[in-house]
Amino acid sequence: MEIYFLASDRAHNVLRDLHINKGCTKAHHNNIIEFNADQKTELLLVMKKLERILEPHLLGIGRIDFILLKPGVYWDFPFTWGKSVIAMTPTMFGKPSSQILKILAHELVHLDQRRSPDKYEQYYTKLGFKKLRNIDFGALKPYLLRNPDA
Repeated sequence: MEIYFLASDRAHNVLRDLHINKGCTKAHHNNIIEFNADQKTELLLVMKKLERILEPHLLGIGRIDFILLKPGVYWDFPFTWGKSVIAMTPTMFGKPSSQILKILAHELVHLDQRRSPDKYEQYYTKLGFKKLRNIDFGALKPYLLRNPDA
């Protein structure tokens, strides 16, 4: 696994095409900040644990680009973008490491879904799920982020 902490200028270029939802009160524009040394250390430790747990299942986790956003951006929800980016806010670091591990495992699965969509199509088909198109999310629509689980 390769871990990168993207500086604000690089992170801005990576996120520049991210769609901003109407219901979002604070988007990523001008809200990207730098990781401090403690945050980097904590993420590296958690990611090493995750690598040992998930490596056999995610077939080589590969490159992960972390982006840190100011508190309040996208409601403080961590999210993935593209095939390698995990974005988060500093509120994540106030949680116990076991909770951070679960959140990052969830986000890594999203990255794996984008990297290997056929694997997940086969898996969901075997479970009997059918992909629906044109779902009406009603009042929730402005708050939705692009999500491979959808």
